[in-house]
Amino acid sequence: MKRYAVFQRTQVLRSLAHRNYQLYWAGQLFSLFGSWMQIVALNWLAYRLTQSPLALGLLNFVTLLPSGVFMLVGGAFGDRLPGRRFLLVLESVLAFQALILAVLAWLDVVTIWHVAIVMLVVGAANSLEISARAVLVMDVVGESDYPNAVGLNSAMINLARAVGPVLAGWLIGTAGEAVCFALNAFSYLAVIAALGLMRLPPSNRPCVPLRIGGDTLAGLRYVWREPSIRTLLVLIAIPSLLAQPAIVLLPVFAQNVFTVDAMGYGWLMSAAGGGAVVGALIAGGLRADKRWWGLVIGSLLFPAFLVLFALSDWLPVSLALLFGAALGQSLQLVVANSMLLLAAQVEFRGRVAAFYALLSNGLNRMGGVPLGFATQVWGAPAAVLGSAGLCLVVMAVVVRRIKVWLV
Repeated sequence: MKRYAVFQRTQVLRSLAHRNYQLYWAGQLFSLFGSWMQIVALNWLAYRLTQSPLALGLLNFVTLLPSGVFMLVGGAFGDRLPGRRFLLVLESVLAFQALILAVLAWLDVVTIWHVAIVMLVVGAANSLEISARAVLVMDVVGESDYPNAVGLNSAMINLARAVGPVLAGWLIGTAGEAVCFALNAFSYLAVIAALGLMRLPPSNRPCVPLRIGGDTLAGLRYVWREPSIRTLLVLIAIPSLLAQPAIVLLPVFAQNVFTVDAMGYGWLMSAAGGGAVVGALIAGGLRADKRWWGLVIGSLLFPAFLVLFALSDWLPVSLALLFGAALGQSLQLVVANSMLLLAAQVEFRGRVAAFYALLSNGLNRMGGVPLGFATQVWGAPAAVLGSAGLCLVVMAVVVRRIKVWLV
C-alpha cells in the first residue's frame, strides 16, 4: 500500500489508495467515454429521425419501462450474487448492443424502432448492474472511504460526460453516429479487463439463498420502516421528477434556441458534465457533519440555475448556467448516495442502492414525457422554466420541514 500513500494523504482522492478501486475507476472511466458518446449520438439520431421533442421524451421514457422491475430485482441480485461475475455478464451484453447499433447505423438502415429497442436493452442492463456496482465498491474500499468513492465515481461519470459529448458532436458531424456506437462497443473491453484483474477480499455479507420475490418485498419493507432512508429518497425524488428531465431537451435547445449543430449540442452536454465533476469532488471531500448542508445546498442550486438557464438565449451565459445546475445536482446526488448506503444495514445495501437508482435515474425519464409534451405546446424554454420553477418552490418548502437523522 506504500506506493499509493500519495492518495491516502489526499482527502479528495483517498479511495484511490485501494488497488482494486484504481482498476475499477480506470476501466469505468474509459468505458464511460464511450457510453456518453452513445447517449449523445442516440438522442441526436432520434431527433434527426423524428424532429419531435415529444418523441425524445417518449424514447427516454422507454428505458424506464424495464427500470422499475429490473432495478428492484437487481437490488436483490446485488445483495446475494457474486458481484464481479454478474457485472461481467452485463458488460458483455452492453458491448453487444452497441456493436449491433453501429452496424445498423453504418448500413444506414437504422430506424426509430431500433433506437427504442436499444434503449430498452440498455435500460434493463443498467438497471440490473447499479446495485451490484454499489455493493462492489463498498466491499473494495470499506465504509470509511465509501463516501469519497461515491464522489470519485460521480466525478468519473461526469468527466466522461464533459469530454464524451464533445467528441461525439465532432464525430457525428464528420463521420456519422455509427462511429460513436462502434467506439462505445470497443470501450467496454476496458471495464471487462479491469473486473478480471481485481483481487477481491471475502465478502462480509450473509450467505443467504436468493429469493427474488421475497428479497424484493423485504427491501421495500426495510426502506419504508427506516425514516432516515425514506427521507433521503424523498429529497432525491422531487428534483429527479421535476428538474432532471430538462437535460433530455438539450438537442431542442441546441437547434431551436441557440441554432447550433451537433458540436454545439456537445458543448452543452460538456458544460453539464464539467459542473457535475466539480460538484462530485466537493461532495467527496465533505466531512460527515457537513453532508446534510451539502445535500440542502445542492438540492436548491440545481433547480435555481435551471430556471436561469431557461431564461437565457445567449450560449456562453447558458453554458455557465448549465455548469452551475449540474454542480448542484451532482452535489445533491453524491451526498445522498453515500448517506443512504452508510445508513443501510449490510444485508440491505444492494436493495437500498436499487431504490436510489430507481428514483434518481427512473423518475427523470417519467418526467420527460409531460415535459416533452409541454415543449411541443409552449416551447423548450417555457417548459423548463415551469418545471424547474416548481421544483425550486417544492424543494425550498421540503428542506425547511424535514430532518435527516444522519451525520
